[in-house]
Amino acid sequence: MLRQTCPSCNRLLELPDSAAGRMGKCPACQAQFAIAAAAAQSTPTPGPVPDTPVSSTPSSNPYSEPIGGSIGGATRSSQPQTSSYVPNPYQPSVATPGSTQIGELQVGQRSVEEIFGAAFAIFKERWGTLVGGYAIVFAISIAAAFGPNIVGLVAGMGGNKEVAAALSGLSSIFFNLLSSYFTLGFCGVALAVARNENSPLSKLLPPINVFGRFLGGLFLLILACGGVVALVGGIVALIVTAGGGEGVAIGMIVLAVVVLLPMMFVMYWLLWSWAYVLVDQKGDTIGALKASFGITLQNKLTSVLLLVITMIASFAGLLACYIGLLVATPFWMLMLAVGYLMITGQPISDPRMIATQSFGPRPQSPTF
Repeated sequence: MLRQTCPSCNRLLELPDSAAGRMGKCPACQAQFAIAAAAAQSTPTPGPVPDTPVSSTPSSNPYSEPIGGSIGGATRSSQPQTSSYVPNPYQPSVATPGSTQIGELQVGQRSVEEIFGAAFAIFKERWGTLVGGYAIVFAISIAAAFGPNIVGLVAGMGGNKEVAAALSGLSSIFFNLLSSYFTLGFCGVALAVARNENSPLSKLLPPINVFGRFLGGLFLLILACGGVVALVGGIVALIVTAGGGEGVAIGMIVLAVVVLLPMMFVMYWLLWSWAYVLVDQKGDTIGALKASFGITLQNKLTSVLLLVITMIASFAGLLACYIGLLVATPFWMLMLAVGYLMITGQPISDPRMIATQSFGPRPQSPTF
């Protein structure tokens, strides 16, 4: 009989010897995981493994390495055998089934039911922190929307319209940067809440270098979108110049809008996890874009459904006289944070599992 913990909920499971190397499903959280062949030892054997050289230098904890896993991306066989190694069958692997290495992340597959269920449970438990943190972001967004106009009006009282216009433009840039900075910071708050870290609201102030990477990515995306718009505008101008008439030009513009809207959705679909990769500091600007593409392509349907839930939640918040956004937006941002963590095999603090584990359940057998 083998024993291994579920990589999703950390529940201790009993497995038959014949399950080594196969896929199993946890009976508690329904997460699928690979049963490592190295778990064939039901209890660790103390002392050095035969035929393994033992160094005279103090050895590290032999139970700290995941089963069949790696250290820093290198396989165990590539590590120098400087100390005795005893495999630990109780050390869970955080990698999701069928995962692929993309930069620093192991990207696997998760269902939208798993992600939504965990996010809803976490939101019910810790909604106060999320709503309070987003209230700050919401207030700054309101200031970004109306602040430049107020600055322009105040500056225009002096009678100098040029100075008023310049101050209004500069204040618009400042307020929009400030709003973007705190919105990126709230992604960090959502990650901290999902992990149940201490002082999650401190994440509202992300490092400046992370914000710089975010702005660099936005610049690249704006260039890409601007190139598409310029191409469409050039085609319309050529048609008008060639005598195509205003009717044809208007038709081309309508066609361009019909094409651009799906393109915007596809871009959002590919990049929904980009900000979370950045604020989690798992990649630079280009690395975060690649990781986000990999997350979506490994979870195509899940990503679509997450975005659909996001749009439904936002629309519901708008119907509640915009005040509903103070609840809807923190929820869907938490949901995306939970999705990013689960897909990349990183731990979350699910209140359902904590409540279950507080009673000390006996090991259970997974299904195959």
